[in-house]
Amino acid sequence: MELITALAVMSVALAISVSLFGNNIQLSTELRNNRVAAEIAETQLSLLYSHPSQYHWAFDNPGEDGLFLITPLSDSQLVQSGILLPDTVLATKRAQEKSSVLHRSFRWMAWGRVPSETSDYIEITLSVHWRLSGRPKMLALTSSMPKYIFYDTENSLSEEEEIVSP
Repeated sequence: MELITALAVMSVALAISVSLFGNNIQLSTELRNNRVAAEIAETQLSLLYSHPSQYHWAFDNPGEDGLFLITPLSDSQLVQSGILLPDTVLATKRAQEKSSVLHRSFRWMAWGRVPSETSDYIEITLSVHWRLSGRPKMLALTSSMPKYIFYDTENSLSEEEEIVSP
């Protein structure tokens, strides 16, 4: 009887240990993906701010909620140079390939919104999308960008005719 009780206790302890190990692996994967998504979102927001001419800002086509899409230009140097992936060089070629495959599994989208006609800034929301265990995941960051970036020295818009709120 003692032997059966001891085996039952050990099997329960082993099952709990295996379950905790599996949960730990899943949690570390989720945390890694959240970190990568945050890095991608921060990088894209900084690129939108530092290179606005490399993107198409659909000011003239806002939705009902006032949001307009922001997309990289097809002839953008950023897209062609591959800068949309991190430029970190890892220790081995295999590690570099795994990192590249991981980063390519993420997709991002950006939207802008002009809060009012008198505002001096544009709200930008960037969302990063990926799948984890077959379930869609998303991380979104919102920032603002001054309108003057879109004006040239003669106080006229350089790429669009007018930035208006809906």
